[in-house]
Amino acid sequence: SEKELQKSSPYKEGKIYLQGLSGMLAPLMLEPKSGERVLDMAAAPGSKTTMLAGLMNNQGSIDAIEPDYIRMERLKFNCNIMGVENTEFHQIVGEKFKKEEAELYDAVLADVPCSGEGRFNLHDKPSYIFWKHNTVPKFARLQYKILKAAIRLTKPGGRILYSTCTMNDQENEGVILQALEEFPELSCTAFKTPINNIEEYEPVSKGALKALRITPSPRFEGFFLCLLNKA
Repeated sequence: SEKELQKSSPYKEGKIYLQGLSGMLAPLMLEPKSGERVLDMAAAPGSKTTMLAGLMNNQGSIDAIEPDYIRMERLKFNCNIMGVENTEFHQIVGEKFKKEEAELYDAVLADVPCSGEGRFNLHDKPSYIFWKHNTVPKFARLQYKILKAAIRLTKPGGRILYSTCTMNDQENEGVILQALEEFPELSCTAFKTPINNIEEYEPVSKGALKALRITPSPRFEGFFLCLLNKA
């Protein structure tokens, strides 16, 4: 069980990191390479940052962003215990990072803050009690600001992986469509799913815009992923 794994020596020594299968798809689909310059725009608590570093063999560089001090300390702790050596940490909101610069990164992971509908559980009131009528549009505005910053900071020929753990169109396809209209150099990219035959699982389907949609199930957390290329 998860609790038993958390008590194990490999977990305490940082040799393993527990995370959901859906969330693991984002770094895998971005495919960071050794020697690349990579940006993680919403990095805490570090599950995806540590995975990016592993996929890069701790080579190249990662800039990891987190505005909250406590979450930043957790991010640093997790990266340290997992042996991450190629990452610099920046306590700032993603949309304001390197605001006067552009075209710096080969690959950007924008796993953005969201309304979290993919995690709602009717038997777990804290999972949804925060949700209000204005939650979705508020997050959609923030997500678009972060995505615009990601586009600005991506080199021509680079790629962006946009993902959320929510289910509504406004925070998912809606944000992507807005970006495609404003930035003609962007295109949605078809991708080879990095986990064999994942589409055969009932909750997984190809969404609009060549995206991947995962509806909540015992095996998967609800998730949306879309790979963008910048010409």
